[in-house]
Amino acid sequence: MGARLCAALVIFLRNSDLQTRNWLLLARQAVDAAEYPELFADLTVAAAAVFNYSPDPQASSQEMARAIEVYRSGGNVLGLVNALGITSFTHRMTGDFRSAAVAAEEAVALARTLPGTRHLAQVLYHFGQSVTWEEPERAALLFREILEIYDAGGPDRIFSSTLSALAEVEYRLGRVDVACDLAKRAAKLLEPEPDIFAFPRAVFLGEYSAYALTLGEIAAAREAAHEALRIELDLGMETFAAFVIQHLALASALLGDVRRAALLLGYCTKATENTSLGIDKDFRERAMSLVHAHLSPNEVRDLLGDGAGWNLDRAAEEAFRV
Repeated sequence: MGARLCAALVIFLRNSDLQTRNWLLLARQAVDAAEYPELFADLTVAAAAVFNYSPDPQASSQEMARAIEVYRSGGNVLGLVNALGITSFTHRMTGDFRSAAVAAEEAVALARTLPGTRHLAQVLYHFGQSVTWEEPERAALLFREILEIYDAGGPDRIFSSTLSALAEVEYRLGRVDVACDLAKRAAKLLEPEPDIFAFPRAVFLGEYSAYALTLGEIAAAREAAHEALRIELDLGMETFAAFVIQHLALASALLGDVRRAALLLGYCTKATENTSLGIDKDFRERAMSLVHAHLSPNEVRDLLGDGAGWNLDRAAEEAFRV
């Protein structure tokens, strides 16, 4: 009964943190997967839904595959839609965008058979994210469909996430000023509920900082990145924190402190070595080029090596000095 309550509460626990995910995983440990396969699958999906970044995306994909099998064999369409959406996300985190698109496309087809639009909006988002890099125009159409069918009446993760995703597409299409405005709006919409929406708001602030850097708005970028980093440290979002630290590495290089930039880049490269970079690849390459332009190859090698040996607390301490 306790495990069923935990799984049922996921709708209220969404946008939560790593600690909540761990409690759900503890609840799952109390369930016999052979005796209660669907409940076990529900808790697996619930844990991923409240904090859908896994430090081991490959293991998460395998867990979702088992949940999908359970839902498919039992004819549970809603469970299948949710599990396929999370599977799409975990494939994207490993850089397998083709598999991400396959999972999301099936989820969209199934979601169109369900009443209401919320679940459809969620998986349209995953589908759009999975084709953003290969087919940005198609992604834009998917994201705009969400904005048309799903009108948020207040702070809402789906609506804001869609604005953020559309910003990424606009960046890809060269409209950086539009991207910057969309990302800023996405973060702003979640301000009234800072505790509930801390995780997505931190992500959107990090994205805004990246676009602002591209436009040369270094002060605004630093302010947003510092706020995002504080939230991510509180939530234990180490990989997302590394990407924000990378933005601050670029800011440091643009401000002339290339040695600090190199140290931060060393940490970020190590911390994100098993994660797909997406647009952050552009910012890393730009920061690296500035570092190489001002330091000798030996200095760059040594500084990158030193930074790679840092832990998150040490890297964050240095990043807040930018």
